[in-house]
Amino acid sequence: DHKGNYKFAIGSEGTEPGQFRGPVGIGKGSDGNIYVADTGNHRVQVFDASGRYINGFQIRSGDKLVRPIDVAVSPDAEEIYVTGNNNHKVMVFSTEGRLLRQWGGSGLNHGEFRYPGTVALLQDARIAVVDILNTRVQIFEVTGDFSIEVGEWGVLPGQLFRPKGIAVDSRGDLYVSDSYMNLIQVFTDTGVFKHVLKIADASGSMETPAGLAIGADNRLYVAEMLKNRVSVFALDQ
Repeated sequence: DHKGNYKFAIGSEGTEPGQFRGPVGIGKGSDGNIYVADTGNHRVQVFDASGRYINGFQIRSGDKLVRPIDVAVSPDAEEIYVTGNNNHKVMVFSTEGRLLRQWGGSGLNHGEFRYPGTVALLQDARIAVVDILNTRVQIFEVTGDFSIEVGEWGVLPGQLFRPKGIAVDSRGDLYVSDSYMNLIQVFTDTGVFKHVLKIADASGSMETPAGLAIGADNRLYVAEMLKNRVSVFALDQ
C-alpha cells in the first residue's frame, strides 16, 4: 500500500501461465488490468487488479522471438506498446496479441535504437521511449513517426549518461532517471530541460535509480536497484 505495507504478490518462477522468468517492465491500463513484460519467457502477461491471470501472448517480430523490456497501454486500452531488447524496436500489439505495427532497428539515427528500455505515454498520447545506449529519450507519434529527441550524452544538466526510467506528471513534464549519475532530471514534453530533482530531506542521494512511477497522489516512486528499495517523494506543483 502507500505506506509500504506488503499486500500480495503475483506469479512465481516458471513458464506456465501466470509464472515468470526475469520479468522487467510493468504497466497498468485504463481498464485496471496489469501488463507484465515477462522477459525471459518472451511474452506479455495480463492480470486483473487482484493478480488473477487473464491472458498472455508471445512477443515476435517476424519469425523471431523477442525479449520484451517494458510495456505501456493506450488510453483506450486497445493497443499495447512493447519495447524489444534483441530487435531494438517498439512493437504495437492488439489486446489479443496480434502485431499491428512496429518501428526502429539498431542504429544511431532518429527512429533507431540501441536497447530501448522504459516506455511511457504522454498526455497527448505520444510515446516516449528511453533509448538506453544512445543516451536519449525519443518521442514518437502514435503512428511511429519521430517527433522529438530529449537529452544527449553527457554529465551536465539536460544531458544523460545512462537513462533508465521515465514517468509523466500531471502537467505533462517528463521525469527521467539516470542510474549512473544517481539523479532524476525533469523536461517539458517539448524536450526543454527544466531542472534536476532535489531531495528535500535527510535521506541522502539516490543510488542507481531505475524504474519510475508517478501516482495520482502526486508522489514519485523510484526503484533504486542497488539499494533494493522503492523510495517515495512528494512532488512540488
